[in-house]
Amino acid sequence: MVYKRDTQPATKHCELEFEERAYNYLRLTTNENGEYSLEYSFDTCGGNVTNSHQIIRPQKHEHLDVYANNMNCVWYVTAPADHSIVVRFKYFNMEERRDHLSVYSGHAILGEKRVSQLSGNLMDTLPTIIVDHNQAVINAISDSVIAASGFEGQIVFIPNCNERISLTDGNSPVSLARNYATSRDGKEYMCLYRINAPKGYRIRTDIKKLDINDGLSNCSSAENGQCTNDSSACNFVEVFDSVEVKQPSMGKFCNAANTTLFSSYNDAMLKFIGAQERSYSFEIILTMEKSECGTTDVYTLGVDERYTITMPQNHKATYSPNLHCTWRFKISRPVLLRFNYIDLQNVSQISGECLDYIRVNRYYNFHQLCGHSSSYLGYEWGVVDKKFEITFHSDATEEAKGFQLVIEPISVCGQTYSHPNGLLDYLYSVKNCQTNVTVAENTNLNFYIWDIMFGDPNEGKHYKIVDLKTNTTVFHRSEDILKPVAVFLNTSTVQIEAVNVTFGLVFYSISQRTSIPGCGGTYTLHRGLIISPNYENERMFTNCSWIIQVPAPNSVKIKFLDFNMGTIANCHLDYLQMYDIMPDGSEQPLKTLCGPDTPREIIKSSSNVVRLISKTTPNFDGSGWSLSYNIV
Repeated sequence: MVYKRDTQPATKHCELEFEERAYNYLRLTTNENGEYSLEYSFDTCGGNVTNSHQIIRPQKHEHLDVYANNMNCVWYVTAPADHSIVVRFKYFNMEERRDHLSVYSGHAILGEKRVSQLSGNLMDTLPTIIVDHNQAVINAISDSVIAASGFEGQIVFIPNCNERISLTDGNSPVSLARNYATSRDGKEYMCLYRINAPKGYRIRTDIKKLDINDGLSNCSSAENGQCTNDSSACNFVEVFDSVEVKQPSMGKFCNAANTTLFSSYNDAMLKFIGAQERSYSFEIILTMEKSECGTTDVYTLGVDERYTITMPQNHKATYSPNLHCTWRFKISRPVLLRFNYIDLQNVSQISGECLDYIRVNRYYNFHQLCGHSSSYLGYEWGVVDKKFEITFHSDATEEAKGFQLVIEPISVCGQTYSHPNGLLDYLYSVKNCQTNVTVAENTNLNFYIWDIMFGDPNEGKHYKIVDLKTNTTVFHRSEDILKPVAVFLNTSTVQIEAVNVTFGLVFYSISQRTSIPGCGGTYTLHRGLIISPNYENERMFTNCSWIIQVPAPNSVKIKFLDFNMGTIANCHLDYLQMYDIMPDGSEQPLKTLCGPDTPREIIKSSSNVVRLISKTTPNFDGSGWSLSYNIV
């Protein structure tokens, strides 16, 4: 029987060998002769912390210079009354997601009391955690496999200057005017101000006065008062978009410049750090305003539900300045994010960044979108991590029409597609699936099949495209398609029948009937496949042009899957040219390709719009090309 501490029950072991790792180290082993060996030692992993500036580290591995596997270190921290607990890290590197360090308010490990959870390599942005209580629990846990260098943290006790402010119709606006005298014992100030308002409102924060850095140079930008990169030794006020654990920062300010910020939700948080022995003074006006974002609570989408976000709401002609809206979703299956239009400010000509933007956030990446698209603009994202966020931000200057986004389940069967370009994503197995594609009458459909895989060979299977105008089958395949195939048609309306298909990816686009089949088109998906016309059947002068357009400030990454534009001797006649189309409409050469060899390099554009021009002559002796592209 192993007794760990007086507040925990004993652990009973019936096995011949065991190992306990907590507040001490205890190991019992036995050999084949029945002889027992007991090893024990005290460990710094866990314990009671009652003194400020104490250092904590994880338990070390017995043989390697990393922290131990199967570690479960618990520190119980108690500060004097009227004090907060701060944890600063000198370094932090733990296995991403698998191993972590959690900090709880109070002396109980409860999910609702968790203040922060850290994991991964945080060496570039070492965190500082503030516990608004004089008691805390710090718990470091590792699994049985990969380990890293671990962490070193310092626990500091500081005077508790935290506040909670509730805005109502009766008290809004509230002036957060504070004057802090120099601390007699030299302790710094680290204050959290948590602000909330009723649902349907947002928090407006006006920073009027920050007298916190007199005598310190290089602290802030004169333009907006935000702290500079050289301001690590400066005092500051930081504004967060929510009081939640992983709330995003809206800005860190070392000086006042009549700055106004707006929260996405009905709550916000301010953090004041005063690290020098001096007096501090600041004034911040807090006001609650009716939100223009609509419902921003976490929304759970039904399996077959469609959800539309239109900004601005209520039929306004343009969206307002200083908006920051975040819509959060939970899903049970992958969805399609389809933008019917985007009409935002263009990218800044000075910084190259979006002034107003839409941001699609997932666990492992994000896409930021801005600029204009007057026609349909579609994106397909197979969101499989069960949650995602859509954030919209507008600055304080001129505004535009806005955007409309439709979130819908990825479902090909029973659908009718009418957009000029699109993607049929057979993400799930289908037994008997029919899909119609109908586009403008004066255009021809082109299909680019990336791959099709069939199921049980003992069952019927095929992938068939039928021209609905002539009721004839124009494409039929019953074997797996494992490399790209192009299907160029002379019709604008088809029905596609997929029988016993387990997986498939099919892109389509349109080209004008006045040109040869497959010659040209416009692509507005975030990824795509393009295959040149069948030049072997078209021994003539050709000049085909394709446009790939993704939202600013993104660019286009192009990879050639196959390429043969004939002999080198005809490079001046048969070739593929690529151009960046700049915001002012001008075209800048990106790449010119010719000859029989497939380029190995990945080509990345400098703009969000790329034009491809493919030219051939009657003496052309190549086979053409195929490429894939992605938004980056």
